[in-house]
Amino acid sequence: MTTNMTLAKTHPASWWVLGSVVAVSASVSQNLISLLALAFFSLVLIGFEDGRPSWSKSLRFYLIIALAVITTRVAFRFLFNFSDESAEPLILLPAYEINLGFGKPVALLGSISAAALNQALFEGLRLASTILGFGLANTLANPKKLLKSTPAVLYPIATSVAIALNLAPQLIQSIQRVRAARKLRGRSSGIGAFSGIVIPALEDAIDNSLALAASMDSRGFGAGLQLSRRSTSLLAFSNIISISLMCIGIYLLVVAERTWLLAIATSMAFGIGSIALTSSASIRTKFNREVFGIYDFLILGFSTAVLSFSLIVGL
Repeated sequence: MTTNMTLAKTHPASWWVLGSVVAVSASVSQNLISLLALAFFSLVLIGFEDGRPSWSKSLRFYLIIALAVITTRVAFRFLFNFSDESAEPLILLPAYEINLGFGKPVALLGSISAAALNQALFEGLRLASTILGFGLANTLANPKKLLKSTPAVLYPIATSVAIALNLAPQLIQSIQRVRAARKLRGRSSGIGAFSGIVIPALEDAIDNSLALAASMDSRGFGAGLQLSRRSTSLLAFSNIISISLMCIGIYLLVVAERTWLLAIATSMAFGIGSIALTSSASIRTKFNREVFGIYDFLILGFSTAVLSFSLIVGL
């Protein structure tokens, strides 16, 4: 009960900062132990949501996704084998070649070395840890509370993101309802019932997300900013530059280029300028403001330490 009350009082932006730090640290990590620690840390925090509102019941959901990602990555390594032929094979499989009529023939299967298998497991675990980092944020941060704390410049985008983020929790609830209904009717809940569960669950989740969008629109969530034409053009230019540089910086970070910091810093500068430009033009009012407390500062401090250690020292 105490843990749930603590999580409920925490600012949603703090969880997104922590989840993003876990994802970034996993993407740049070169250590298998560090990836396992990040994945375990995310799963433990996701597990703390037990007993909270139904929108956050997603531990099994993200765990299945993580395992599926690792399995798929290893399966692709077996199927499309690009191992060094000089390496000692660990697993011997029959090799096949498919001639597509252009380029080199596509090689399938063949011998798998221990180094190739370890690399596949490492890459799959890295991607799974990244997914669990964002799953941590999506589970612990209520998207409705996060939307209230969004700056005016990001409000239209945040509204769309909140509706999109609401799809995953809604999908989890829909799957639980469909499975419970099938169980009451005495129908199978095994692998053979997959098609009978997925389609109704997807339909129910999409309907609920669209209902949320309609409800938000009826309450004025789609209202725009009151800006002059010049300010609107300047805001659009600043947003485009900020988003473009952020994407470039994230790509440079993934490929381990040292210029990623300059791109991300410039992107944040343009973003801060956009926030300053629109801060006085917001027409929204807030009854209860989300404020940062002691737990938020602890989370942000821990996130800063992990990010600094992973980028400077290396995990």
